[in-house]
Amino acid sequence: MDKEIHKLTQKDVASLFGTEEKDMSEECSELISKTDFSYTTLQKEERDAVILEVLKKIESGRFSIAGKEKRSRWKEGWQEILDGFVASGYDTKKLMPQYDIKPGLIIRINKEYISPTDPMLEMRWLNIFRRWIFGKYLKDADNIYEFGCGTAQNLVVLADLFPEKNIFGSEWVEAPLEIIKLLAEKKGYNIRGRLFDIFSPDENFELLPNSAVLTRAALEQIGPDYEKFLDFLIKKSPSLCVNIEPIVELYDEGNLVDHLAIMFQKKRNYLDGYLNRLYELKEQGKIEIIEVKRVAFGSIFLDPYSYVVWKPKK
Repeated sequence: MDKEIHKLTQKDVASLFGTEEKDMSEECSELISKTDFSYTTLQKEERDAVILEVLKKIESGRFSIAGKEKRSRWKEGWQEILDGFVASGYDTKKLMPQYDIKPGLIIRINKEYISPTDPMLEMRWLNIFRRWIFGKYLKDADNIYEFGCGTAQNLVVLADLFPEKNIFGSEWVEAPLEIIKLLAEKKGYNIRGRLFDIFSPDENFELLPNSAVLTRAALEQIGPDYEKFLDFLIKKSPSLCVNIEPIVELYDEGNLVDHLAIMFQKKRNYLDGYLNRLYELKEQGKIEIIEVKRVAFGSIFLDPYSYVVWKPKK
């Protein structure tokens, strides 16, 4: 029997983002219209096989555990990306880490496992999602700081969207700073880099007036050790903070697919308790929470595109 093919409409994609179709930019709408959002939902034996694969992965422990002890791993990984970027003649497509999004895999949508028709669907999704969320929340800032910028792939998108803005990227190892330097020299992007350790923030790091702070899949790696970085942000008082992270509090504990995501995140020591802490800070009158959105789209293991938008109170 042929499998039923589903397809996300522009309205569906907008809803997953946390907006309405009428509020999507012309660029995002055009990108959505050009993307094949068709897929089949896994059923019975196929779904069971994926659940078993996820369980075995969690039980095996054969993956890196996040934390401050992993600096050498990131130093090596980002150096490989830098070397490939240079060898390619500064092709920005080489800035996507191989382990970030792998084509052709089963992915998650609305608490179900799906098989996309386009093996590159998650990458195309990310391309649209970044342009939407950056355009919505960062457009009014004069300066944008990404902490934990990795290979600078988000900085490239920001520089394309906002050539008039000052854009800064920071990491705790040197290779990403060299990537940023090369992007500025070879591509003319208005971006700069600086060393910064989220685990141990530099109190002398100053934010320019009317600045926005961005993280994407960076706080993910600090597990429960976010308190010092939160204190830093509250003291520096940026105009806005946008955290795009796998937020464990937003999963549905009563759903099997989400329960596996919770298990996976806790096993890897990923971000945990951050959203609850923000709510505590809100109750204490220290911050204002502007938006919290569970984006129910992601990899076989977790939803990495959920976001919380907040700002310190002056």
